[in-house]
Amino acid sequence: MVTYHAILYSLLFYLAGACVLYLVRNKWDESLIGLVSSFISIIGLLFTLDVISRYKDPIYASWNWFQLGKFTFYIELIINPLTILLLFLVQCIGTLVQLYSIRYMSGDKSFGRYFAYLNLFLFAMIGIVISGNLFQLFFFWELVSVSSYLLIGFWYERKKATNASLKAFLVNRIGDIGFLFGLFLLLHTTKTTSLQTIEMLVQQMDSSRVTWIGLLFLIGILGKSAQFPLQVWLPDAMEGPTPASALIHAATMVVAGLFVLARLDFLVTPLNQYVFIGIGLATALLGALSATAQFDIKKVLAYSTISQLGLMLIGIGVGATSASLLHLTTHAFFKAGLFLTAGNIIHLFHHQDMRKMGGIIHSHPYLFFAFGVCSASLAGFPLLSGFISKDILLLATVQWAEKQATPFAWLLPMLFLVISAITAFYVTRQVYLIFLNRKDSSLRSDLSYLFTTAYQQIKERIDILVAANDEEAETLNKPKLSTRIQQVTLKEIAITLLVISSFFFFFSINPLDGEASWFFQIFPLSMSHFTPLPYIAASLTSLSTLWGYEWTKSRYGQNRPYPEPPTFWQQLRLRHFFLDFIYYRIVSFLIIHLPSQSTQEDTIQVAQSVTGLSFVSKWTDEKGIEYFIKKVVAGFLSLSHYLSKLEYYFVDGSVRGMYKGIGWIGKRTKQIQGGAVQLYIGAMFLFMLVLILILFISF
Repeated sequence: MVTYHAILYSLLFYLAGACVLYLVRNKWDESLIGLVSSFISIIGLLFTLDVISRYKDPIYASWNWFQLGKFTFYIELIINPLTILLLFLVQCIGTLVQLYSIRYMSGDKSFGRYFAYLNLFLFAMIGIVISGNLFQLFFFWELVSVSSYLLIGFWYERKKATNASLKAFLVNRIGDIGFLFGLFLLLHTTKTTSLQTIEMLVQQMDSSRVTWIGLLFLIGILGKSAQFPLQVWLPDAMEGPTPASALIHAATMVVAGLFVLARLDFLVTPLNQYVFIGIGLATALLGALSATAQFDIKKVLAYSTISQLGLMLIGIGVGATSASLLHLTTHAFFKAGLFLTAGNIIHLFHHQDMRKMGGIIHSHPYLFFAFGVCSASLAGFPLLSGFISKDILLLATVQWAEKQATPFAWLLPMLFLVISAITAFYVTRQVYLIFLNRKDSSLRSDLSYLFTTAYQQIKERIDILVAANDEEAETLNKPKLSTRIQQVTLKEIAITLLVISSFFFFFSINPLDGEASWFFQIFPLSMSHFTPLPYIAASLTSLSTLWGYEWTKSRYGQNRPYPEPPTFWQQLRLRHFFLDFIYYRIVSFLIIHLPSQSTQEDTIQVAQSVTGLSFVSKWTDEKGIEYFIKKVVAGFLSLSHYLSKLEYYFVDGSVRGMYKGIGWIGKRTKQIQGGAVQLYIGAMFLFMLVLILILFISF
């Protein structure tokens, strides 16, 4: 089997799964739907692993699609390390989300429809990843928007869900205008949409035109990857099911834009790089600051995603695309783990307000451990994957600043460290509000409580595992091992795998040196080594964590009322710097107001024009349209009258004639089967005589 055949089969399975599951959504039971959908994802993941095992060199395949004038369009596939990386990420996260969703969505009346949308989403994402043609890529690009619209507005009975899905769809359409302009300008310049051909022709193009094309494509990417100023749709997208949020915000839709930017890296010019850095920095800073003021558990994660995507865009801007891809990979695992664990927490409390949570560390230590590890990876603590990828990104900004002529360039790595510190702050605040007890105690006693609880839970699990049999487990007054295994759900399996993937050893042998990662053997990155940098980042993260703990405890501890009313600074962060309000006012002004100031005379003229227009419309309706409709209806009535007569005399007459003819023949021939043997013999001889006569004439 050719390598790309496995990917095409995977693509076909997802499309077939989406169609079949939607058609049988109300006919199959939940277990069968979940089994079929999970089977499709697992098969797709196995196909991807097969491609990885047999990959040697980049593969390009194309087939004629259609011809329009002088242009011939092709269906093209690209299989290279970037394709394989995103294929694995999308299908790995997608498989775990589907396994988790079987239990999470159980009992929902639209269970089948949900899994149909998931398969459609994965089909569209894989289509983007393997596309080697810009028109083909744009088709799947739009299909991702449609499927995300369906998932965000899945519970369409809720007004907030429908508004959020519509908002996401419209904001992405704004970005897609820029994408289309870039596509048409590139087509006009190169006379092709093949990425392989464009990459060769770009070297011969004028640099200013390349810059404009790259900026136009960037506009589309800003919408899809939720970058400033088009990031406002992402927090509202939390209205969809939590597993769908994990899929959209971890390794799929929001990274599609950055993936396309990495695919089109030949369009990145020095001027574009400065734009990338500025937009990425604004996005990362605004997202991080907004996350510090949120109380909705999922919105904190949403603003965190916006901030981390901004850091990835900074990495591309400083020329370290490989470092951005590494952070994209690590972020996919720990952010998916955070969302899925948040889903369990929401099911536990039946709401998303962190102010009404707390004190579940002892009753649900597994959730604390899972959420804590993924949060620590997000904050950039050593021994975790997030530390490795952030360290490389920070090192890339330092190396970029060294090459710049102006000392102001050093503001970039400094602000990068500030954003990392803010990340550690809001992560600590979130963990405290969800899990820790709201009581007055010292930091030392709180840490002692945490470590004691963790030790007791780990010891309990080890005692069960090392028990020789279930009887020995009973003597420990603990659950039987067999019982504990039976209690493990698909949700716990999915979360556990994501938590394990958040540790450093999946990406680098050295927990403090990301440059030693195997990742950079596939995606090369030339970088000067700066030894103290990881320790500076780790120290700053630790200090910010302590600050976040003490600040949150002093503000939301026991017997401390919530600050009411909130200050302007709190409102500013809570409402994401009023970007939604500003956009609403701009749109309202453009829709409602006239281009110039309207006076009373202008208003009278407009009213008279509207009155005259309504009179013309009424006359046209009565004298024109209504008269025409009456004549058409009369004509149809006459035609139907003649057709009814034609049917009676011709169609019905033919049927009646056939009926009477068959009856007459039956009456005449029924005497042949009257039981008289002599008639049978006579008929036989007559038949033979006719046959002989025919043969004689023939010869």
